Amino acid sequence: MKKRFFFIASSSILLPIAFSISASAKINQEFSNEIREFIKHEIEKEENLNLDNIILKKLKTVSDKELILVQKENNKGLYIFDPISKVFLEKTPLVEVDTNFDELYYFGPFQYYKKINNEFIHLITYQKIKNINNFQYLKKEFDNLLNEIREHSLIENNVNRENIGLRYYNDNGSGRRLKNTYKFDSSKIKNETLINGFEILQKAKFPRNIYGTCTYTAATLMLYWWHVKTWGKFNLIDKKFLNEKNELITTSYTLQDELLKNGKSLGYGNGLWPHQLTKIFYKYLKDRNLFYKSYAKWEPETKWLDFYIDYGMPVLASDSFFLNPIKEGETEDKDQGEKGLHSVLIYGYNNKHLIAHYGWLNHEKTYILPELLMENMHFEIKNIKHR
Repeated sequence: MKKRFFFIASSSILLPIAFSISASAKINQEFSNEIREFIKHEIEKEENLNLDNIILKKLKTVSDKELILVQKENNKGLYIFDPISKVFLEKTPLVEVDTNFDELYYFGPFQYYKKINNEFIHLITYQKIKNINNFQYLKKEFDNLLNEIREHSLIENNVNRENIGLRYYNDNGSGRRLKNTYKFDSSKIKNETLINGFEILQKAKFPRNIYGTCTYTAATLMLYWWHVKTWGKFNLIDKKFLNEKNELITTSYTLQDELLKNGKSLGYGNGLWPHQLTKIFYKYLKDRNLFYKSYAKWEPETKWLDFYIDYGMPVLASDSFFLNPIKEGETEDKDQGEKGLHSVLIYGYNNKHLIAHYGWLNHEKTYILPELLMENMHFEIKNIKHR
């Protein structure tokens, strides 16, 4: 298993752990009042709400370990909670989704499924998986990860997340520098650190994420953020991909389609990793005469994500649970869930989670545990003025 880098604190801010690592992962369908009240309190505190009730449902992993799917009333919100570590793996407060099914599964970021007649159907995209018996890598990887999260939650004297960024980019005294000498900066809003211009991403129109193209969707949003942030002066996005309001077009031939075309010319399919995306970016930038004015770099771990956020730049990151990227020519009638990893665009963090645009409607602000991500890629234009 690839080494994952942990940087969030948990036990110092959680209620006393009621389970041990050796405890059974089996959770009764009738959840304890302690668990229910803990989850309710966390959501109310973080979202500044007063909830009359929350809905808890049993959620299984590929190896039948049990998590909890949480919703507010009227199918609002989607929260993935581990009752042993008492940590939310993911939180999507704005989405509304029907979860009224007997068998619910979680296979990693954005991989929420219902099981009906021996088929696994995605709760958001409705894509189907007919057989998970061949997910042996996923089973091992996710089991190891979940165990690490649970062990980590019990470690005393965790580092306070408030100071973690400084510790990272002064790691070993070597410092951390970007090609861009102008710092965009980030802002502290309540308990969240967000890049300046985060509203660009939260309000952006974007092409539909289909056929396992999540990495391309995240890349499209990344380029659009830079385009708006630099007043469009670098011609980063051709006018044919923008409407009269300077927004991304979402139908016909889009910027996402253009990136996908470049990817296919390099031998890549719909699903790809951040390190593959850097090659697509360089081709795209060379075609736009921006090769020497810009910079893209991928890294094999999430160690520096908060540094880029503190610096004021969004960064693209992917999980590593599915290792079968979609091949060129495959379409939606294929079992997409068996193929692709999920990529997101990170633009903030709080004391527990990264804040990301998931590339789907009502997923513009989703909270994800850093341990769930692996590779990342950042992009910048050098020595620029910006808004």
